[in-house]
Amino acid sequence: MAYAYLDQYGFLHVVDDKKTAVEYAKGKVVEVANIPFVFGFPVVGEQIQVRRVNGQLVEKEGANIPDNIRELYAELEG
Repeated sequence: MAYAYLDQYGFLHVVDDKKTAVEYAKGKVVEVANIPFVFGFPVVGEQIQVRRVNGQLVEKEGANIPDNIRELYAELEG
């Protein structure tokens, strides 16, 4: 199992340690499955860094954000 959360800057993180997730989460922590991650960020072919900027969900390098990541982000915001 892994744990997803949004940090103080709005970046989506996925980690394997619930204690870490709770410590760094700005809001809620959600248990997730089937979302690979490396160094605290989800991996979709490669590591992606997702956050909301001016109301839009964006990836730091402009990569495509899959629907399951968009849905997870929305769940964490709500």
